[in-house]
Amino acid sequence: MLARLKKATKAMDLSNEEKQALDAIISNKDNPAHTNILNSYVHNQFHNPDPYSVKNAYDNLKVFLKKVHET
Repeated sequence: MLARLKKATKAMDLSNEEKQALDAIISNKDNPAHTNILNSYVHNQFHNPDPYSVKNAYDNLKVFLKKVHET
């Protein structure tokens, strides 16, 4: 999954700053927007993120999600 996400980000029209920010999210397993943590939000009934973490995850992914929606 992470390899596909990295490949998708390379194909998108992102600035260098946006690419670096997204790479930092993908690389940091403790980031609230990391794919494993997002998966846990949805599929683990015992994982109850606080509102700040959810907002932070969205803020980190906002640019990427908008680009995905545009394509």
